[in-house]
Amino acid sequence: MPIVAIANQSICSGNSTTFDAENIGCTYIWSGLGNGTAQNTSASAAGTYTVQVTNAENCVATSSATLSLKALPIVSIADQSICDGANTTFDAGNAGATYAWSGQGTGTAQSTIAATSGVYTVSVTDINNCTAIGSAQLNITQAMSLNLGNDTAICTGSSVKLSSNLIDPNFTYLWSDNETTSSIQVATSGTYSMVTTDKTSHCIASDDIVLTVILYPLLDLGADIKICQGENVQLDSKITAGTVLWSTLETTPSINIDFADTIRVVAFNDILCPVFDTIVSTVIPMPTSTLLADTALCFLDQPGVLLNAGNTADSYQWQDGANTPILSIDKEGTYSVTITNADFCSITDQVTVKEICPTSVFVPNAFTPFNEDGVNDFFTVKGSNLTNFHLMVFNRWGELLFESFDIDKGWDGSYKGRPVQIDVYVWKLNVEPKYNSEVALPSKLMGTIAVVK
Repeated sequence: MPIVAIANQSICSGNSTTFDAENIGCTYIWSGLGNGTAQNTSASAAGTYTVQVTNAENCVATSSATLSLKALPIVSIADQSICDGANTTFDAGNAGATYAWSGQGTGTAQSTIAATSGVYTVSVTDINNCTAIGSAQLNITQAMSLNLGNDTAICTGSSVKLSSNLIDPNFTYLWSDNETTSSIQVATSGTYSMVTTDKTSHCIASDDIVLTVILYPLLDLGADIKICQGENVQLDSKITAGTVLWSTLETTPSINIDFADTIRVVAFNDILCPVFDTIVSTVIPMPTSTLLADTALCFLDQPGVLLNAGNTADSYQWQDGANTPILSIDKEGTYSVTITNADFCSITDQVTVKEICPTSVFVPNAFTPFNEDGVNDFFTVKGSNLTNFHLMVFNRWGELLFESFDIDKGWDGSYKGRPVQIDVYVWKLNVEPKYNSEVALPSKLMGTIAVVK
C-alpha cells in the first residue's frame, strides 16, 4: 500500500504552489482542484486537492489537502499633480508592513516625498509575508502667473472691471473683498488683490492692483457776462487745486478780460478726467455825454442856464440828486452827472461854470435925507460884480463922518445920531472888480456928495 500524505498549505493570493504525491514510479490521478496524472499538481486556487496513487502491486491509496489563500496588502496610491517647485507625499498605507520604494520613490518608509515628475512604485510586505506593489504618476504643473494688469485710475462716477488672466473651470478665485468670481466691477479707490488656485495641482498665484478714483474739479464760470467798454472783469474758475488752461493760453485760476469773445477753460486733477466750461463776453459801449467844456457866463444876462447831458442813456444822476438829462442852474459851480445805460455801464462827466459879469460902479452926487418924502434918503453906491467894498464920507475938515464895507448899506446923512448940515461932503471908495472884468477900475475913487433939502 503506497503511503500518500499531502499537507494542507496556505499561500498569498495571486501566488501558486505545488502539491506532491511522492511515491515515485506509481500512477497518479488528481481530482478536486487538482488535475493531471503527474506526481504533483500546481495549485493557486483555494480549495481541496485530492490525489489517488496506485503502486506496481496495484495497490491504491488516496490523500487530500486544502489550499488556503492569504489576502495581499491593499496598496492604493493615486496619481498626483503639483505645482513646479512644490512637493507632495505618496503614502503606501498598511501600517506595520515593510516597504521598498523604487522608480522615483526612495527609502523603506511607509511614505516617500515626491518633487520630481515620474512613476513612484512601492512594494509592501505584510506580516503574512504577502507582498503587493502599487504605482502612481506624479505630474509637475508649471507655476501660474496671475496678472490683474497695471495700476489704473477712473473718474468719479465710473467703474472698472478687474479680471484674472487665468481662466479655467478648474481654478478657484478669491478677491480681497471675498468675491469668488474671475472678475469684479469696482468703483472705489483701493488696493484689490486676488488669489487663484488650481484645484488639481494646487498651484497658487496672487496679484494685486491699485485703483485710484480721480475727482472732477468743481468748475463754474457762471453766466455769460457783459463788460462795459474800457473796463475789465475777472473770470474765476474757482479751482483751488489741479490744472487750469484757458483758451487765452493762460494757466492761472482766474484771468482778467476786456474784450468780447467766447472764452473756454478746461480744468483737471488728472488729464484722464477733464471738465470744461464756456462763457461769452460782450463789450457794451459806454453812454456819451453832451456836456460842454468848462465855461464862463453872466447869469444876469442868461437867467436859467441849462446843462444838457444828452439823451443816449437810461438814467441820469446829478450831484444835487436831480435825475433828468437837463439841469437848470442859476449860479456858478462845478456840476457833475453820472450817466448809466440799460447794461449799467456808467460814465461821470462834469462842467465848471464860472460867473463873469461886467463890472460897473455908480456914485450919486446928491441926496435928500431930511425932506421926509421917502425918496433918495440914503447916499448909496450902486454897482455890480464888486468886491472888497469900502466907502468913507468926510466933512470939509477931513473928519470921517461915515464908513461902510457893505455896498447895500448907505449913509443916512447923520453923524453921531444927529443930522449933518446942508453942505457938500467928500467921499472915498475903495473897490475891486469881482471877476476879470473888461472894465478897469482905479483902486481908489473919490468925489463929492451934496446933502440937499
